[in-house]
Amino acid sequence: MHTLIRDKDITTPDFVFYSDRLIGLVMEHGLGHLPFTEKQVITLNRYFAGGTLYLVAA
Repeated sequence: MHTLIRDKDITTPDFVFYSDRLIGLVMEHGLGHLPFTEKQVITLNRYFAGGTLYLVAA
């Protein structure tokens, strides 16, 4: 992906696609290093939704 992004002849749609993909992978890897706990919330229509609560101070 790095090679494709750095290619001077890459098309704009390809650049955007591979850049978005690379950014997503970097973010996913970074979030994997943060402490977290499982979280369950109740929505307004009484639906239980599960998710992740990151334990990071703002």
